[in-house]
Amino acid sequence: MTSSASETFVKLARRSRQLGACLLACLALTSPALAEPSAAEIAVARKLFREATAHEKKDEWAAAEKKLRQAVAIKETPGLRYHLAFVQERQGKLVEALVDYDRASELVSGGQKALDVERLLEPARAAVRERVPRLTVTVQDGVTGAVLTIDGKSVANSLIGQSVPLNPGQHLIVVASKNRQDFRVELSLSEGEKRDVHADLPSAAPSPHGASDGGVMEAPTSETDDEGEPRSGFARPAVLIGESVVSAGFLGLGLAFTFKKKDAQDRVRAATRELDDMGATSSSCAPTNPTRSDSCDLLAKARQDEFDADTPILVGYVGAGVGVAATVLTALLWRPANGKSEQATLFSTPVPGGFVGGVTGRF
Repeated sequence: MTSSASETFVKLARRSRQLGACLLACLALTSPALAEPSAAEIAVARKLFREATAHEKKDEWAAAEKKLRQAVAIKETPGLRYHLAFVQERQGKLVEALVDYDRASELVSGGQKALDVERLLEPARAAVRERVPRLTVTVQDGVTGAVLTIDGKSVANSLIGQSVPLNPGQHLIVVASKNRQDFRVELSLSEGEKRDVHADLPSAAPSPHGASDGGVMEAPTSETDDEGEPRSGFARPAVLIGESVVSAGFLGLGLAFTFKKKDAQDRVRAATRELDDMGATSSSCAPTNPTRSDSCDLLAKARQDEFDADTPILVGYVGAGVGVAATVLTALLWRPANGKSEQATLFSTPVPGGFVGGVTGRF
């Protein structure tokens, strides 16, 4: 070995010793984090375990789980993990229970002694494994970048096509991919069930107006009816309905006072016949005549009612006629947005003192 080679070897050896010293120093600095819990912490963990077992005896599984988690945070042991899995199993949290049973088994395999747990661990672990439902979600060929969501939480894409353990009960499965319609299904899993779900994600239909910046599709600017024809909006039908209501109101006014006038005319004839039967003359109904009959008052009242009904009748029928005309003109002249002519039919029905009219058609 040459002199230069020897010097190089010595330098490397020195550097190796320095590196080793640095590693030992780092381990010394991190050793407190790996240190065993203090006596006080162990005492608290044991107290929490006793409280958890007391809750277990009362079937208070959620309270027991909380105490056990606090104890595990202080010191993890196979016994604590076993009890945690046990109370989770009683709550139907089979997946969580299986994870903690597995962790207890790992701790035992790692050298931690728990003779009272070891004989119970494997049978309990195997029983829960048989009870856990499993779901396999597959996606159609050609779909890339699919995102799987289970109960509102996204999971790793690598779980697509894999048997995923889930707790028994209801679950919402959603598979999404860019430029495709989402696949969504709600299902119920029972204990031990194995379910396969195939997700079909059809291509998203493009908008007839194209896409805006950023690939977001713009919504159509007009709606269509059941036959695929564009609607003309709500303004035109609203006006037609309003005009029809106004026409009906005026018509109702005219009809009401028509019947009222007819009633007044009947009362005029009745009062006149009564006066004729009494042999009354025109002077008999004079206001200054002391023998004036009550029939004169009835006659006067009936004639006044007959006269008062004329104006409302005129207003009602004229208003109804104007309303019907306006409705017809609106239907014929106000074309729908698609430019097609409307099929409108006029109708009229004679009534006492006038007529009822209107328009029917597709607006």
